Amino acid sequence: MAALGAYGIKAAAAGAGLGPLEIAAGAGALARRGKMMFFSIGCSDAPADHTITFQIQRKTATGTGGAVTLAVIDSGDVIADIGAAALQTMTITATITANTILMKRSFNTKYGYDFFPPPGGEIMYPATPANGIVVDTPIAANADNLTAYLQIMEL
Repeated sequence: MAALGAYGIKAAAAGAGLGPLEIAAGAGALARRGKMMFFSIGCSDAPADHTITFQIQRKTATGTGGAVTLAVIDSGDVIADIGAAALQTMTITATITANTILMKRSFNTKYGYDFFPPPGGEIMYPATPANGIVVDTPIAANADNLTAYLQIMEL
């Protein structure tokens, strides 16, 4: 069996950027620390030569939005044991912790961007309910169809 709560999240958005994608610790007995093991973002449109900027920030309160399905990486894991939750298509944005941009990158939409952190260099979130991370494309001047994929592991 894989490490506790290892799962993947796929989010897609049509139009002006990805919009916030939240990952948060669960509540009660399911409140566990987590870390981002892998992150990929790309554009599914016809290749164009322009850039998209994304950023990853800490959050302290959950917003309101549509749930994103979490997929266990090891089929022997039980989805009900995963404490974290993911939201997208936000109607109310999460409360972002001031001055906590953990990563900010721009990429050319012809190529996309992959993040493979070295061991010990993963982006972490605390075992505090509703705390977590937000992936966003705050500067989305072009109407691109973006897809993001994350792998998260609960500790």
